[in-house]
Amino acid sequence: MARRTSGLVLLATALTIYPAPGRSSAVEGVTDYERTVLAVSECAVRLFERHERDIWPGYDLATQPFLVYITDTWCLLVNGTEEVEGFAPCPDGWPAFGRSLRHHEGRWGNLVGQLAFDVDIGSSDAVAIGFPEAPPEGMEDLKSRMLGHIVHEAFHQHQSTAFGEIPWAREERYPSDDAE
Repeated sequence: MARRTSGLVLLATALTIYPAPGRSSAVEGVTDYERTVLAVSECAVRLFERHERDIWPGYDLATQPFLVYITDTWCLLVNGTEEVEGFAPCPDGWPAFGRSLRHHEGRWGNLVGQLAFDVDIGSSDAVAIGFPEAPPEGMEDLKSRMLGHIVHEAFHQHQSTAFGEIPWAREERYPSDDAE
């Protein structure tokens, strides 16, 4: 049996192996921090494009819809499969990643910085991953933490969609320290 690459190892090296293409640095009218959020979101999609089968069977951020947003600034719908009210094509110069990338200027719905699961985006649900309006002070590893946050929280949405509600007693036996 072929040895599978550890998802943790992939995440730990993703930002150095797959730096976001230069397109995201060319985005005009956004802050360096917003460019970082865009670049890390793109990195998550690119990582799964290349290694989806190495991370978790059926979990694929290159196809699974998710939202990334900065409260009161913008909200990005990644991999949406249909039109969603309030979203439009991204402004010129924004990165083009995912099967579909749609943009909403300003606050969308009731998203005010919280993490939200099962957000209705039409015929499917998505996780909405909020980031603060400015980077936290003193976080040297901000990009890797952001990437880990996106991948981790989007996995919970995948769990909900693929497996439904998991009783706590069963979830407590989940083999989180088991490499297999």
